Amino acid sequence: MKKMFLSDVISDEEIASWKAGDRILITTPTGSGKSYFVLKKLLTYAIKQGKHILYLCNRKILDEQLTVSAVEQLREFFGDDEDIPEEQLEAIHIVTYQYCEAKNEFRFFTVSEELKLNPENTLFYVMDEAHYFLSDALFNSGTHFWYEQLKPSIKREIYKIKEICIFITATPEPLEFFFAGTAMTLIETQKEILKRYVEKAELKDNLKRPEPHVNLRTHTSSLVYKTQRKINEACREIQPYEDCLRELRRFRGDAFYQEYPKKSLGNSYGQIDTFYFSEYDGLLEKIFSTPENEKWLILLDKKDDGEKLEAKLNFNKRETVFLHSKNRKKGDAKRAYEDIVKTGSFSCSVLIATKVLDCGVSITDPKVKHIVVSHSEKTTFLQMLGRRRMAPNEQISLYIRCFEASRLNGIILGLDSKMRFLVGFGLRNEYDFLKRYQATSLKDGMIETPTFLYAKKNRVVQDSKTYMNLLYTLPIDRRQKSTNAVKAYAKGEGKVLEEFEYNESAFLELLYELDSYASAMKTYRSTKDPCFYLKWQLGWLGKSYDERNWINYEERMNALFKFLEEHSDWMNKDEQTVFSGQCSELLGRFPVPPKGWKSSKSAAPPGLNKLNKYLKDKGIPYKIVSKQRRNPQRTFERASYWRVIRIGSK
Repeated sequence: MKKMFLSDVISDEEIASWKAGDRILITTPTGSGKSYFVLKKLLTYAIKQGKHILYLCNRKILDEQLTVSAVEQLREFFGDDEDIPEEQLEAIHIVTYQYCEAKNEFRFFTVSEELKLNPENTLFYVMDEAHYFLSDALFNSGTHFWYEQLKPSIKREIYKIKEICIFITATPEPLEFFFAGTAMTLIETQKEILKRYVEKAELKDNLKRPEPHVNLRTHTSSLVYKTQRKINEACREIQPYEDCLRELRRFRGDAFYQEYPKKSLGNSYGQIDTFYFSEYDGLLEKIFSTPENEKWLILLDKKDDGEKLEAKLNFNKRETVFLHSKNRKKGDAKRAYEDIVKTGSFSCSVLIATKVLDCGVSITDPKVKHIVVSHSEKTTFLQMLGRRRMAPNEQISLYIRCFEASRLNGIILGLDSKMRFLVGFGLRNEYDFLKRYQATSLKDGMIETPTFLYAKKNRVVQDSKTYMNLLYTLPIDRRQKSTNAVKAYAKGEGKVLEEFEYNESAFLELLYELDSYASAMKTYRSTKDPCFYLKWQLGWLGKSYDERNWINYEERMNALFKFLEEHSDWMNKDEQTVFSGQCSELLGRFPVPPKGWKSSKSAAPPGLNKLNKYLKDKGIPYKIVSKQRRNPQRTFERASYWRVIRIGSK
């Protein structure tokens, strides 16, 4: 079946139907001919109209805050294979998102001195990797700029916007969420969230208090404390973001854009064989067992993990380079990065990278046969996987890390902590300073206790040092508040940190991620499945879980089979104890132990019935049988003996 490309499914007639002010969302998988579509279709059409194209992107190769308009650089950017005349290339201009953020300019360009662009001569604003507005928001406060620029506004009518905005991404969900968020009144949303936080805190305090209990038999009274588990379960009933998310889902149904292509291009996930792992040590065994001419690309979320892996692999003579944002311009990492940008390849046997490779670069080297993605967030996961561009006849192996519920809970707590700060910061000056327990009179005449007292505002000031990357400096006042200025707030003089504002895009990204993780955790709480999130991730790729795809699964199974075959003779009581402990240990080596299994180190060796239950749970075709036999040392004494048989044999 012939592969379809973007130019095949979006016709010239459809492009001609787009009109001034339209927003076009193009969802396209990697390797679907995006550059060809922009240069051959959009550029050709714009030139016929006597117009230009502004192409916005998040390409790290542009070193951020950079524009490209030189023909040589444009050819390098889009690829030398695109046969475009020089005079036509002069009508397309590349700008990074970071450039616009730094200049605080986008739609009404005053950068015409550099690009010779203005709203009158620009037809298409092509925004590549458009999930950027949310996906980078938690570490790049400049993304707030796009919230202001792209939200529905009366300005669009005042200035009679003539450009057509085209958003291109392989992962459209964050962009859909972003547009829905721009239609909301965030200050009211934050007040609702803060109210739920307060309710949750009060409920938790109440549940921690002991309750009197009378023993009817002894007529004695005592205090009973609720377990932490019950407290957590009760507090979980209060969802701080539920009302906000419900509102967002309602707005997501609105027509903020037109979706293209009308016919799906599919994806290349059918060319991927999926495997799973829990710990990096198990992954190392797999790397060492593959031929050195088969390269590995390892994409992970923690710098510490990358440094440890790099050290272990290089120690074992496996040439490895670790690439991250801090060393991208140094030594071997710099050379590897430049090679990828120029040739789509790297020379080392194993390349480890963090999010620095999540967009803007393509790896086409056919020797890269193995990809590891150790990320739990969907957009990052799929974008990282998309860095490896595959030819139609290629097949690669993907290794996905199985995240435990405790790890995901930790991620959720981290996101929740940031959300608490952002909500507090957004409302820091909404309430006047009030002494503790003093009430306020609201407009509707109702009385309530203030939820944001001076002590809490002080906490916001302190936390802002930790979460400064979620804030941006207002251009009207760049002065830093002194300690005396903060204290002066208690006297009603001035406002707290008035020169800073929180990043609205970061607020929406936190909501997006919290919603995603919370949905996954609901599955875990109902199933207690240790592989719940792995199955969640496989669903993103349209894949099904298969226990046999765990790395080293075959080796573990072979070791167990060999052990069981060695115990086909009858075993006495002492031998049974040794056998039970060893069998239990081998079963525990499986990535997912049998249901009810406990380590033999913390429990007595399991009996015959439990062992058979474990073997059946894992689908192992062996069974342990017992028989009463005479004791060879004591002729008149009978004892229970065990032996292992293969199911179906006598």
